[in-house]
Amino acid sequence: MMRFYAFMRTLMDDKSALLNQLRIDRGSQPAPSGKSKIRLIAAAGLFAASGIAVWWWTRAAAVPVHVVAAQAMGGSAATASILDASGY
Repeated sequence: MMRFYAFMRTLMDDKSALLNQLRIDRGSQPAPSGKSKIRLIAAAGLFAASGIAVWWWTRAAAVPVHVVAAQAMGGSAATASILDASGY
């Protein structure tokens, strides 16, 4: 029984060693500076503002619309409609 535990312990140690080899060494990369983040945000804002400005000046003009008030049609009561688009 002790051999089994010893075997399992070496197996787990091997897995731990393999997992340790897969870790990313983040200490070798320089930390990003605050200026580069500010420049990136400023560039994105300038790009968005220029896109909005281009859209604003190149959009299609409004389509002219002719508006007429609706009037009830004259006629006999037999041909009159029950629904007059009164909203009810």
